[in-house]
Amino acid sequence: MAITPSRHDTEVVADRRRSGGQVATRRGTNLGRVADFNESVILDAIRTSEAGMSRVELTQLSGLSAQTVSNISRRLLEQGLVTEAGKERSANGKPRTLLKLRADSRYALGIHVDPAMITVVLLDLLGTVVSHRRVTPPETLDPAEVVDMISAEAEAVIVDAGVDRKLVLGLGLAVPGPLDRELGIVLRSPHMPAWRHVNLHDQLEERLHLSVEIDKDVVAAAIGERWAGSTSQSAHFLFFYFGTGIGVGLVSEDRVIRGVSGNAGDIGMMPVAGDPDRVEDGIPETYLHEASLPRTLLQRAQARGVLPPDLRYDHPSELAVAFAALTDAAEGGDAIAAEILDRAAQRIAETCVTLSNLLDVDTVVLGGALWDRVSARFLPLVADTLRSTALTAELHHVDVVTTPLGEDVAAIGAACLVLDRVFAPRASSMSLEA
Repeated sequence: MAITPSRHDTEVVADRRRSGGQVATRRGTNLGRVADFNESVILDAIRTSEAGMSRVELTQLSGLSAQTVSNISRRLLEQGLVTEAGKERSANGKPRTLLKLRADSRYALGIHVDPAMITVVLLDLLGTVVSHRRVTPPETLDPAEVVDMISAEAEAVIVDAGVDRKLVLGLGLAVPGPLDRELGIVLRSPHMPAWRHVNLHDQLEERLHLSVEIDKDVVAAAIGERWAGSTSQSAHFLFFYFGTGIGVGLVSEDRVIRGVSGNAGDIGMMPVAGDPDRVEDGIPETYLHEASLPRTLLQRAQARGVLPPDLRYDHPSELAVAFAALTDAAEGGDAIAAEILDRAAQRIAETCVTLSNLLDVDTVVLGGALWDRVSARFLPLVADTLRSTALTAELHHVDVVTTPLGEDVAAIGAACLVLDRVFAPRASSMSLEA
């Protein structure tokens, strides 16, 4: 199996479906020219089984021949990706050897470049964080300085973990969009004015000598949730990201929806319900970003005297501190602060209903760098609104949950871009071009 990552084709396409409460694996093929695809099928099946799987079970689950499964298992053992982990009794009484994933056999780096914070994580093959660093970017947000910082922190997180660098499969990057995903270029960022056509991919590959993958932060968050979060049984969900900016990661039929250019998920310009000419505290409320973006909420709080007029949040690193002051005021009983936040929560809830109706999802996950500050207030409202107004409410329940991955969800998802290539069986590997 070729486990060295390529830089293309990183969609989450592992074919896991709900079937009687069980997660099914993709069926394999016995064509000799698609060995990598078949090995991914087997490796993914072993990964998703906590207790391990025998060769007989793998044969039944994948549809591959017993000889093919035996050959693949031998190669995976030789590569150190799996290990034999005891025996289990079979129906005929003959013990079967279980194969389990060796979590410490390979690792993946993930970095989330946020205007307010740079987060670096190192994951093992099970998606567990084994090392973590978080630093504030330079105040100038100069691209060259940020690249220097990313490079240094990536090296440091590997050293902190005590991991052999040769075992690191690659680096995944989660960045604000819009971007050219194929070329690895950040086209621009509304919260980082100096970032115009910044080629992060090539710069970091040259610095770190690792294969680099790049994706939008909201897409990475959805991928991280799919791999290591709370949606392992869901093939249809949306991830609402609430941080310096807002956006959604969309998953349907267990596939991330990226769009033509890889920039799907920008929802700031979605119209909000109500009077389109409404102006609240001098700020028009026409689009979602005007109704619920953290910076807008802070402006409203200052206009209504909740926060001091000289409170600064021009730089993204100041935003989290200022937003904490607003949420603390609401929790402390300030009625105006609570009203500002509750109105934003209602707008987010209505947006989640619209997206849920559009995609017919069974799960809505919320998270992001600032989500923990508002989750106790926002989550019940989003859940109640979906329960009462979603068009599919009579057909199926929609779970509304906070990601268990915390504010590092985008960085974890970035690392999962790398892991996805190792595990996810991908039909493109069977093409004539491949």
